[in-house]
Amino acid sequence: MSLLMFCPGIVEEKAGGGLLCFTAADGERLTRQLTLNRQTTKHKTGGQKNRPGTEITAPHPSVTYSVTSWLNLGTFLVFRVCTTGWMIHWLATHSELVPRYVLMMGTVGLSLISTMNMVLCYRLLRADILTSTDNTGKNH
Repeated sequence: MSLLMFCPGIVEEKAGGGLLCFTAADGERLTRQLTLNRQTTKHKTGGQKNRPGTEITAPHPSVTYSVTSWLNLGTFLVFRVCTTGWMIHWLATHSELVPRYVLMMGTVGLSLISTMNMVLCYRLLRADILTSTDNTGKNH
């Protein structure tokens, strides 16, 4: 189960019952292949929109992928958002006891980290949680 949380790529079940982890390079190859398939499909249809009843839809994610996505979001909230919130709270409550330059560096650093966390949270939600099945027919 710990392999699911620390795997940097997509996790799928192998036929033998084990888990298979795809790396970022595998993801790039998959993206190129999907783009090539989309271009081939567009070429075969003459670049026209799909006829009614022949729409291309994305497959539903597997249960393993869904569980991994939610675990990824949970660990993000615990280890990034909660930890950063605790550091901000500690810095605010101990601001009189901390030297001025440390307080300024801590405030600037935590502001940057908070901004990065918001961007990463948005990207995580958009990529894993808020995926829709009808986005393959749109041009990206």
